[in-house]
Amino acid sequence: MIITEGRISEKMKQNKLKEKKTNINDLSKKRKRKKENGDTGVGEKNLKRGIRSQVKHQGDQRGKRQKGRKDIYQRKKGIKGYKNKRKKSKTKEREEREGKKSKKRQKIKKEKNSRKGGKKQKSKKKTTK
Repeated sequence: MIITEGRISEKMKQNKLKEKKTNINDLSKKRKRKKENGDTGVGEKNLKRGIRSQVKHQGDQRGKRQKGRKDIYQRKKGIKGYKNKRKKSKTKEREEREGKKSKKRQKIKKEKNSRKGGKKQKSKKKTTK
């Protein structure tokens, strides 16, 4: 596809720049700024690592990312007895537990009723005017 010089190519370039605005660009700008100011030191090693250095301060995030990869790897390999051990939120767990309890109660009620011979339905009297 041939792109003609002029307005179209300018727009295309701008769009591409918009798409590529990611952490990597910020890092390269940082590097340039450091070279201009003559700053080299602690941050340099982290900059080389790329995006990972920006995630670094978030702490948990990196561990989570690795954990996710591990899950995928184990699922692919089909390791025996492996289940997706993602932790459920506590509210979900509580809801499940309560649901189980109510089911148990219903079961017990049903059994009692079956022993009694079932609940007898009261027939509604039809009123005529």
